[in-house]
This record gives sequence, C-alpha cells and structure tokens, in this order.
Amino acid sequence: MSRRLWLLRHGSAESEGFGGDAERALTAAGVAQARSIGAQLAAATDAPSLILCSAARRARETAALVVEHAGRALADAALHVEAPLYLASSGALLGRLAQLDAGTTAVMLVGHNPGLSDLTSQLVRSGPAALRRRASLGLSTGELIQLQSEASWDDLERAGFEVCAFLEP
Repeated sequence: MSRRLWLLRHGSAESEGFGGDAERALTAAGVAQARSIGAQLAAATDAPSLILCSAARRARETAALVVEHAGRALADAALHVEAPLYLASSGALLGRLAQLDAGTTAVMLVGHNPGLSDLTSQLVRSGPAALRRRASLGLSTGELIQLQSEASWDDLERAGFEVCAFLEP
C-alpha cells in the first residue's frame, strides 16, 4: 500500500509575536503563500486525508488557509493540531509518523524548520533528479513537497521516499 506524505512549511510570519514565538501571526505575504498552495492543491486527486499541524499560530493559520483555498480537495481532511509538533526535530516528526494507523495512506505535516527540511533530507531517496536537487535545498516558508513510499509508516526511515512534486507559492 502506497503512503503519501506532504510536508508544508508555514507561511512567512511576523518577526515578533505578542506572547512569544508560538504566537507569531502570518504576514500578508504568508497569507498569500498559504492561499497559493491551497489553490494549487485544489486540483489534486490524491490529497491528504489527515493534516497534522504544529500548535504555533503561524502553522495553524497556514493550515486553515490551505484547507480553505484547496476547496473539495481537502474538504474531508481531518485537521489535528498537536503541541509536540511545534519546532519538532526530524526525529520527533518521524516518530509521530510511525504512530499513524496502518490504514492511513495520505498525510500532510504542517510545521517548521529545521525539522521539516531535515526530515526531507533524511527521507528523500528517489524521484526525478531536478526534484531531488530541489528537495536537498530544504523548505522555504510556504513551500510544500509531496513524497511517496511503499513502506509502512513505522519503516519510513529505512525505506525512504520518492519525491513526486514540489509546490512553491
């Protein structure tokens, strides 16, 4: 059974937030980035059914805007905001993925660097050369990478992923 994983870095955020880093809101550019990614996902026929999102305000706002602008593609996706995903390391993100139910086949993680970019570098093993090169550069704000693997969620680190798409806002 094929597993699909979308890694989405939150959109551009304010440099300071009232209440600390976790409360930093999206800037106008970050809002535009999230809307753009959502619009690009609107045509997806294999969109995620589960969205795991950091509890940081900028990640929650990004996820909400992407879902809103993706329309039907993400209309039925379950959105779970999880505090441990805030600034999570690649190891913590991989650990969270390993906990997924075997029947879950399509998941989006919305979070932060360096964890998301490190996870991308750790997992991408195949795919078109241009996409692998792009993936090696990491995720900038608002960018999304789509990966695919035949491995179970708890065997991803060993098996790795094929990079399928890279979306820029």
